[in-house]
Amino acid sequence: MKMGILGAGGIAGTMAATIAQMDTVESWAVAARDLSRAQAFAEKYGFQKAYGSYEEMLEDPELELVYIATLHPLHYEHVKLCLEHGKHVLCEKAFTMNAKQARELFALAAEKKLLLTEAIWTRYIPMRFILDGLLKSGIIGTPRSLTANLCYCLDHKERNLKPELGGGALLDIGIYPASITGKPASMFNASHCWLLFSSASP
Repeated sequence: MKMGILGAGGIAGTMAATIAQMDTVESWAVAARDLSRAQAFAEKYGFQKAYGSYEEMLEDPELELVYIATLHPLHYEHVKLCLEHGKHVLCEKAFTMNAKQARELFALAAEKKLLLTEAIWTRYIPMRFILDGLLKSGIIGTPRSLTANLCYCLDHKERNLKPELGGGALLDIGIYPASITGKPASMFNASHCWLLFSSASP
């Protein structure tokens, strides 16, 4: 499968290094708002094409799957753009900023018969499959509540402290424990979960 990356930031590099090790995925194209940045990324990670425009990359008829690696508030716009160009989409977490956006995108993907899913690594590790199996078996009964803790130091990146940029407890870090429920973090609100956020340095 020929895969493209929309956005050329840090997380995009992690994905690029990962797919470079996969036999079934071809590092096909990368797009950034600045062409020189995209070209440098392509050269570093072995992508065949570089674009200075997201739209230009999406018009490539050979491109099949796009990984969205932009900031959270831009996910809705960029996922929609990819779907409208007939591309399958793997979107970095957090999927969208709210439930309404998530529902609209899934409806659009279904209408166009395209794959749309969230890139969250903890959903695909062996522990997750074991946990899912235990829950489905009923061996522990019917869960009524969930308490989960995950801690990171976040104050070294300004974006992490700004909810309007997708930072804060829920969309940036809380998505990991929230994902155990099987729902996107964007579908949670204060009535569903409580998350403690601290920007204190260790």
